[in-house]
Amino acid sequence: MKAYLLKTGLFASAFALVAGSALAADKVVFVVDWYPAGHTGFTHVGVQEGFFAEEDLDVSIEIARGSADAVTRIASGAADVGNASMGALMAAAAENGGTIPAKAVMAIYTKAPDSIVTYDGSGIDKIADLKGRKLGTATFNGSNTIWPGIAALNGIDADDVPLTKVDFNAVGSILATGQVDAVIGWRTSALAYVPMLEETGKTMKVLPWSDYGYEGYNWSLVASDNFIEERPEVLKRFVRAYKKTVEFVLANPEKAAADVHGMVSTTDEATNLKQIQEMTPMVRNEISEKDGLGTLTPELVATTWQWVATSQDYADDRIDPDSVVDRSFLPSAE
Repeated sequence: MKAYLLKTGLFASAFALVAGSALAADKVVFVVDWYPAGHTGFTHVGVQEGFFAEEDLDVSIEIARGSADAVTRIASGAADVGNASMGALMAAAAENGGTIPAKAVMAIYTKAPDSIVTYDGSGIDKIADLKGRKLGTATFNGSNTIWPGIAALNGIDADDVPLTKVDFNAVGSILATGQVDAVIGWRTSALAYVPMLEETGKTMKVLPWSDYGYEGYNWSLVASDNFIEERPEVLKRFVRAYKKTVEFVLANPEKAAADVHGMVSTTDEATNLKQIQEMTPMVRNEISEKDGLGTLTPELVATTWQWVATSQDYADDRIDPDSVVDRSFLPSAE
């Protein structure tokens, strides 16, 4: 009987420890600004690999319809943290009296994925060729913020390029079916358009904005002020796990592609891998090598704001660009 009671007591203690550990996991609502894919699937990989669980985090993932939508959800507190373009965050602050209750806490893409996506034979071989042509984009695409500046830098007025806005899931189809001559999109996302274009006998062509003068921070990790102020230690653990996830994806693209497919079965593992490979130079490059992965330097933050201000005709002092950044949560800042 004593032995039975001892075993029962040990089992109860062990169960209590497990239950206590489960109860200790902090819930985090994460929003991705685009549909699940290889290049947007860092959080999915982190869940699959257990990096968030290692930090006692229970992460749920929601999908927004673009960076502008993601910023709105984060700033409102509907999500704790998520991915969005730095330009969309800055533009939202500029439209909100110069402030916004959200901060970029980590850089992800230090080179821009933004591009014009068209097809061979469209007659669009450079940005200037878009004058008078039909252009499509997702309604809440963060790249829309920068488009007028890219157009102006390349000698055309964005108003001379008719713009059709659709849901983010319809961008590839309006290009493939000829409703538009080109679309604004990421070079990584564009890989998902290839099958649609091939069905209509078209071969995709991509004009990366980085080849046409654009520079600055793009996709970033953005946290709500509520999360920052009320649960700073949870956010610090989240950022630590997220950075570990980014490093894992860069080092293990095949496994990361499989992880995204494992969590989101509608994705194609081979396409996931191609997207990760296309994305890698935008994350790991001379900027991240010099400054450190995730670092947000004041200089490049200011450059990013100049692009937003020029593109949207904002006064330079409409916001303090550093006011939308919080550098204290990166592991290097500990």
